[in-house]
Amino acid sequence: MFSLNSATSWAAGASTASGTATAPTNLPAAARADDRPQVGALSTADRGLLQWEIDDTISRSEPGGVQISSNEIAWRGGKAVMVLPLPGAR
Repeated sequence: MFSLNSATSWAAGASTASGTATAPTNLPAAARADDRPQVGALSTADRGLLQWEIDDTISRSEPGGVQISSNEIAWRGGKAVMVLPLPGAR
């Protein structure tokens, strides 16, 4: 389980290029591969907090949850999918 300090450390490993944030390198592969513009627009701190929420949800839920994108978790081979709101989404 991650603490807020752990979530903040996600942001510490990130770099920026031409004013846009890139994904921290220590994110899971599913989150790093998520190239949706709205995900790319998130700050590294927001991406870290979102990852903390994903990790926390998986750790407290039915076994077998798999992260499939920056804000989605699937169970039972995709028969059940949970989508967490992106930071700042209404």
